[in-house]
Amino acid sequence: RRHRDAPALDAPNIALLQTNLRHLLTGGKSPAFCRPGFETWSSGKQGKEPILASHDLHDLITKEQLERIDASARIQEREPLDPRHNLADLEHAQLRALMGLQRDSVIPSRLDVTQWYRTRAHLSGELQCRQPFRNDTTRRQRYYLDLDEDGELIFRRFEKHTPDTEHSGRLSLVSVPCGERIDLFEAPDYTASLLALAERMEMDTHTCARKFGVADLEETQDRQRDWLYHPAFGFQRS
Repeated sequence: RRHRDAPALDAPNIALLQTNLRHLLTGGKSPAFCRPGFETWSSGKQGKEPILASHDLHDLITKEQLERIDASARIQEREPLDPRHNLADLEHAQLRALMGLQRDSVIPSRLDVTQWYRTRAHLSGELQCRQPFRNDTTRRQRYYLDLDEDGELIFRRFEKHTPDTEHSGRLSLVSVPCGERIDLFEAPDYTASLLALAERMEMDTHTCARKFGVADLEETQDRQRDWLYHPAFGFQRS
């Protein structure tokens, strides 16, 4: 309630479920406090077995932690840590393993961050493959926004073995109405920016668009899919 002018509450207004839906669906046979959560925060194929001895919050949060709803349990470690029986302790133990500090025996083995700055392993690309910044499994297709002979935006699709093709679906430019004295931050006109960049780099607009006007969008079997485009918000399926 930090941004509200109303008086502070005089009674608790927080409710915690005893467990979550993932635990009920799996019958407690797999990690439940994940996505988000630290129960499977490991690398490789490990982390399939639940680390926590219970998925009941009555067993995982102490009375003292419940009485003080703030970040203190996350900041101050308990002594000793008990990651199998406490959610806050599990988070601390996982972060210790990540930072290359003392590892708890219940935490699955993982590559720690010291590999990035104490070795040269990152030069091989192996660390990037094992620990991707964002593990996006969505298959994507690469497009770019070009200009046709009339100066209108045209959507082209990169092809692997043939020349680029014009996307058979429709690309619609959308606008977002704003209130008085409200403007979208950093939303340049694409056509004007492309022409200016091409002139500055002494390129033709097609080459410039193919190099700098690229968008990786979700790959679909339907090549006639329509897309919406806005300079500030990007692309969205129609």
